[in-house]
Amino acid sequence: MNLESVYILNPCYFLHHDGARSQVGSYSTSFYEDIYHTSDRLVNIHPLVAQMLSVFDGKRTFAECLLILEQRFGLSQEELRPIVSRYIENKEWIGSEDDSKRFLALENMLIPKGDYERIEYYTMEDFPMHEQINLGYHRNYFPVSAFLELTMRCYTDCVYCYANRHTQYGRDLSTPEILDIIHQMKDIGVKDLGINGGEVLLHPDIKVILKELVQCGYYPLISTKYPVEQGMLEFLQKLGLVQIQISIDSINPETLSSTLGVGRDYFKRIKRTMELLDAMQFHWQTNTIFTKYNTDLEREVKPLFEYLTSFKHIRNIRSSEAGYSLYKTAEHYQSIKAKLKDLQVITEYLASLEAIFPSIAFKAPDPMHESMFCTMHKTDVFVNRAICTGNERAFIVLPDGKVTICEELYWHPQFIIGDLRENTLAEIWNGKKALDLFNIQQKTIRDSSPCKSCHDFDQCRHYKGVCWKMILQAYGMDQWDQADPRCPSALPLKNEIYCK
Repeated sequence: MNLESVYILNPCYFLHHDGARSQVGSYSTSFYEDIYHTSDRLVNIHPLVAQMLSVFDGKRTFAECLLILEQRFGLSQEELRPIVSRYIENKEWIGSEDDSKRFLALENMLIPKGDYERIEYYTMEDFPMHEQINLGYHRNYFPVSAFLELTMRCYTDCVYCYANRHTQYGRDLSTPEILDIIHQMKDIGVKDLGINGGEVLLHPDIKVILKELVQCGYYPLISTKYPVEQGMLEFLQKLGLVQIQISIDSINPETLSSTLGVGRDYFKRIKRTMELLDAMQFHWQTNTIFTKYNTDLEREVKPLFEYLTSFKHIRNIRSSEAGYSLYKTAEHYQSIKAKLKDLQVITEYLASLEAIFPSIAFKAPDPMHESMFCTMHKTDVFVNRAICTGNERAFIVLPDGKVTICEELYWHPQFIIGDLRENTLAEIWNGKKALDLFNIQQKTIRDSSPCKSCHDFDQCRHYKGVCWKMILQAYGMDQWDQADPRCPSALPLKNEIYCK
């Protein structure tokens, strides 16, 4: 190892001090898509590991970092060098995720400095030792991720919309209230703050809000269906908000008009936005939602993706199938959803594009299908499910200041854990409602649910948790305490929430 080399903590990762332990996690979006990293992960690490990693700010040589660590930890440089070297361009995880006393780290933790800069820098003092280190507790003492729902106003009226646009809720947060919430998030250590809606660019004070976000170190992805004009794009670029997602389902004006409720000139206008994004070299991407109206390979899919791949600076082309909306009827979903065979054809087509356009990341649809809910298949699926991060490390602020645990649950009373007009974020996160929901007791479950008598209840609910949204989709809005429909013990689905 060259002592004069300069290393930096991977800019795709953040460090977070979480009470009785520290953590390392990956940002949901990154300015540096060329850096290899572990995405969508957050792991507990010992504060001493965080202290060590914090020294590598890209401003010191390896020798200078070793000298600082020697003075801090009382170990010789000969003893430190093999310890630190494990984290330099490591291609595998460090440690075992199954070990409750783990000293984990993600892949490629320390990398050569090059031209990379970090959003946030740290000092050793940011990660103090705790009297009793706790690496095994599954809920964050302080959240690291959040979404701020700015408005429920939309520019389009999509047939597949999953948003709750019908509930009569309280008045929207004022701009000063929103700015205060942003500062509260910064103060409690939220690292990854996204904004959503509705259409965020329709908020009357969106420029003020975006300026405050950047000032606090947040650079959220802007996801929009709105035909953005050049002046707004120049404003975003000047702020450093260069990550934009355009939602585009077709290049056929008739398809767009019938599925989005827009005028016949919509594609012409959104096309101009995409041309501007490419000319201005934004880090831009697209997202396509498939329904039965836009899955014809020759008439819809190929023309759209041939057009998108013609751009020079597009980074990602994402797509997914329309999901079951909790706020529309079951009959409506059956009338619009894509067929499984059509989605499979699209996936094969996108795989062929990956070989032709290696600089573009493609995401194909990954639909739920009927076999996922048969008993034989469910055992493996449920055991290997992802952790639900809602109320575990993340939360959602609704437009009126109510706090919920999942974007698609909106104002469902069972999942509202607080109100920012009444309490602070810190009080809400560690409040009785949030803790009771996370540590849900079996005695609160109704007899009609298989969870009432399940012997694995505590392990299931207090570790990976369940998908509350999928439970409501499968059984109805009043059936929050049913088993996750992927569980082998779950009741048969009431609603057909999958493609077939």
